[in-house]
Amino acid sequence: MVTQPEGFRDIQTGIVDRFVTGVAYVSNITQISVECDRTEGLQLKVFQSMAENSISVDFINVTPTGVLYTVFDSDSEKAIEVLQSLNLKPKSLSGCAKVSVIGGGINGVPGIMAKIVESLCEHDISILQSADSNTTIWVLVKKEDMAQALRALHHKFELHR
Repeated sequence: MVTQPEGFRDIQTGIVDRFVTGVAYVSNITQISVECDRTEGLQLKVFQSMAENSISVDFINVTPTGVLYTVFDSDSEKAIEVLQSLNLKPKSLSGCAKVSVIGGGINGVPGIMAKIVESLCEHDISILQSADSNTTIWVLVKKEDMAQALRALHHKFELHR
Protein backbone atom coordinates (compact mmCIF):
# COMPACT_ATOMS: atom_id res chain seq x y z
CA MET A 1 0.00 0.00 0.00
CA VAL A 2 1.29 3.44 -0.93
CA THR A 3 0.96 6.05 1.77
CA GLN A 4 0.59 9.70 0.86
CA PRO A 5 2.44 12.54 2.58
CA GLU A 6 0.48 14.41 5.23
CA GLY A 7 -1.73 17.07 3.66
CA PHE A 8 -1.85 15.25 0.32
CA ARG A 9 -5.27 14.60 -1.14
CA ASP A 10 -5.84 12.29 -4.09
CA ILE A 11 -8.07 14.44 -6.28
CA GLN A 12 -8.68 11.67 -8.80
CA THR A 13 -10.80 9.62 -6.41
CA GLY A 14 -14.45 10.20 -7.18
CA ILE A 15 -14.03 12.25 -10.35
CA VAL A 16 -12.86 9.69 -12.88
CA ASP A 17 -16.46 8.77 -13.66
CA ARG A 18 -17.45 12.38 -14.40
CA PHE A 19 -17.75 13.97 -17.81
CA VAL A 20 -17.38 17.48 -16.35
CA THR A 21 -14.51 17.97 -13.93
CA GLY A 22 -14.46 21.73 -13.38
CA VAL A 23 -15.65 25.23 -14.15
CA ALA A 24 -13.52 28.34 -14.67
CA TYR A 25 -13.87 31.91 -15.88
CA VAL A 26 -12.21 34.93 -17.46
CA SER A 27 -13.81 38.30 -16.76
CA ASN A 28 -13.51 41.86 -18.09
CA ILE A 29 -14.33 40.92 -21.66
CA THR A 30 -16.09 42.91 -24.39
CA GLN A 31 -18.11 41.23 -27.12
CA ILE A 32 -17.83 42.90 -30.53
CA SER A 33 -20.03 42.20 -33.53
CA VAL A 34 -19.59 43.56 -37.03
CA GLU A 35 -21.82 43.05 -40.02
CA CYS A 36 -19.65 42.63 -43.08
CA ASP A 37 -19.77 40.84 -46.39
CA ARG A 38 -17.09 38.24 -47.02
CA THR A 39 -17.21 39.00 -50.75
CA GLU A 40 -15.79 42.44 -50.00
CA GLY A 41 -12.90 41.00 -47.98
CA LEU A 42 -14.06 42.79 -44.85
CA GLN A 43 -13.84 39.70 -42.64
CA LEU A 44 -10.14 39.47 -43.45
CA LYS A 45 -9.67 43.20 -42.87
CA VAL A 46 -11.31 42.96 -39.45
CA PHE A 47 -8.88 40.32 -38.22
CA GLN A 48 -5.85 41.80 -39.96
CA SER A 49 -6.56 45.17 -38.38
CA MET A 50 -6.88 43.62 -34.91
CA ALA A 51 -3.54 41.83 -35.40
CA GLU A 52 -1.81 44.94 -36.74
CA ASN A 53 -2.94 46.83 -33.64
CA SER A 54 -1.84 44.05 -31.24
CA ILE A 55 -5.39 43.33 -30.15
CA SER A 56 -5.93 39.71 -29.17
CA VAL A 57 -9.28 38.25 -30.24
CA ASP A 58 -11.04 35.25 -28.72
CA PHE A 59 -14.39 33.45 -28.83
CA ILE A 60 -14.55 33.92 -32.60
CA ASN A 61 -17.57 33.28 -34.83
CA VAL A 62 -17.40 34.03 -38.55
CA THR A 63 -20.50 33.87 -40.75
CA PRO A 64 -21.16 34.93 -44.34
CA THR A 65 -22.69 38.17 -43.05
CA GLY A 66 -20.39 39.14 -40.20
CA VAL A 67 -18.02 38.41 -37.39
CA LEU A 68 -18.50 38.12 -33.65
CA TYR A 69 -15.60 37.95 -31.21
CA THR A 70 -14.36 39.12 -27.84
CA VAL A 71 -11.48 41.27 -26.66
CA PHE A 72 -10.38 42.28 -23.19
CA ASP A 73 -12.23 45.34 -21.89
CA SER A 74 -8.89 47.16 -21.81
CA ASP A 75 -8.61 46.77 -25.62
CA SER A 76 -12.23 47.45 -26.52
CA GLU A 77 -12.00 51.19 -27.17
CA LYS A 78 -9.02 50.73 -29.47
CA ALA A 79 -10.74 47.83 -31.26
CA ILE A 80 -13.86 49.92 -31.89
CA GLU A 81 -11.78 52.82 -33.22
CA VAL A 82 -9.89 50.49 -35.57
CA LEU A 83 -13.14 49.03 -36.92
CA GLN A 84 -14.65 52.48 -37.38
CA SER A 85 -11.55 53.51 -39.35
CA LEU A 86 -12.52 50.72 -41.79
CA ASN A 87 -15.95 52.40 -42.17
CA LEU A 88 -17.58 49.58 -40.23
CA LYS A 89 -20.25 50.04 -37.58
CA PRO A 90 -19.30 47.69 -34.75
CA LYS A 91 -21.62 46.91 -31.88
CA SER A 92 -20.09 46.17 -28.51
CA LEU A 93 -21.12 44.84 -25.13
CA SER A 94 -18.58 45.40 -22.38
CA GLY A 95 -18.54 43.90 -18.91
CA CYS A 96 -18.84 40.27 -19.94
CA ALA A 97 -17.27 37.07 -18.63
CA LYS A 98 -16.39 33.79 -20.32
CA VAL A 99 -17.43 30.82 -18.19
CA SER A 100 -15.84 27.47 -19.05
CA VAL A 101 -17.19 24.00 -18.38
CA ILE A 102 -14.22 21.64 -18.50
CA GLY A 103 -14.02 17.89 -18.85
CA GLY A 104 -11.97 15.40 -20.78
CA GLY A 105 -15.02 13.32 -21.53
CA ILE A 106 -17.51 15.88 -22.81
CA ASN A 107 -16.86 15.58 -26.54
CA GLY A 108 -19.71 13.71 -28.18
CA VAL A 109 -21.68 13.24 -24.96
CA PRO A 110 -25.35 14.08 -25.52
CA GLY A 111 -26.90 16.35 -22.92
CA ILE A 112 -23.91 18.33 -21.63
CA MET A 113 -24.96 21.53 -23.42
CA ALA A 114 -28.58 20.93 -22.41
CA LYS A 115 -27.51 20.80 -18.76
CA ILE A 116 -25.48 24.00 -19.15
CA VAL A 117 -28.41 25.86 -20.72
CA GLU A 118 -30.85 24.44 -18.18
CA SER A 119 -28.63 25.46 -15.29
CA LEU A 120 -28.26 29.03 -16.51
CA CYS A 121 -31.93 29.37 -17.47
CA GLU A 122 -32.96 28.23 -13.98
CA HIS A 123 -31.08 31.27 -12.67
CA ASP A 124 -32.29 33.65 -15.40
CA ILE A 125 -28.77 34.04 -16.81
CA SER A 126 -28.60 34.97 -20.49
CA ILE A 127 -26.09 33.20 -22.72
CA LEU A 128 -24.66 35.84 -25.05
CA GLN A 129 -22.48 33.47 -27.07
CA SER A 130 -21.16 29.91 -26.87
CA ALA A 131 -18.40 27.76 -28.33
CA ASP A 132 -16.86 24.37 -27.66
CA SER A 133 -13.82 22.19 -28.12
CA ASN A 134 -13.12 18.54 -27.35
CA THR A 135 -12.61 19.30 -23.66
CA THR A 136 -14.40 22.58 -22.97
CA ILE A 137 -17.68 24.39 -23.53
CA TRP A 138 -17.60 28.16 -23.12
CA VAL A 139 -20.50 30.51 -22.55
CA LEU A 140 -20.34 34.28 -22.52
CA VAL A 141 -22.45 35.92 -19.82
CA LYS A 142 -22.75 39.35 -18.27
CA LYS A 143 -20.04 39.88 -15.66
CA GLU A 144 -22.64 40.51 -12.95
CA ASP A 145 -24.03 37.01 -13.62
CA MET A 146 -20.63 35.30 -13.57
CA ALA A 147 -20.51 34.23 -9.91
CA GLN A 148 -24.06 32.86 -10.01
CA ALA A 149 -23.31 31.04 -13.28
CA LEU A 150 -20.25 29.40 -11.76
CA ARG A 151 -22.20 28.31 -8.67
CA ALA A 152 -25.10 27.02 -10.77
CA LEU A 153 -22.86 24.99 -13.07
CA HIS A 154 -20.81 23.70 -10.13
CA HIS A 155 -24.03 22.48 -8.53
CA LYS A 156 -25.58 21.11 -11.76
CA PHE A 157 -22.54 18.94 -12.48
CA GLU A 158 -22.16 17.95 -8.80
CA LEU A 159 -18.59 19.19 -8.58
CA HIS A 160 -18.95 19.57 -4.82
CA ARG A 161 -18.84 15.82 -4.20
